[in-house]
Amino acid sequence: MAINLMLPLRVVQAFLAMAVLVLSAFVANWYNVSTLTASPPQINFLIVSPLISL
Repeated sequence: MAINLMLPLRVVQAFLAMAVLVLSAFVANWYNVSTLTASPPQINFLIVSPLISL
């Protein structure tokens, strides 16, 4: 039973990781373009975390 459930959970994890990656990249781009300052370290961490998950 656990093996049958593992693959769908990993697929959901991959989709959520991609969503976090895309949204974080959008926020980091907004910081770089609109405010002309570097993005905060928290945003950079949110970009790196999904990459580790994928």
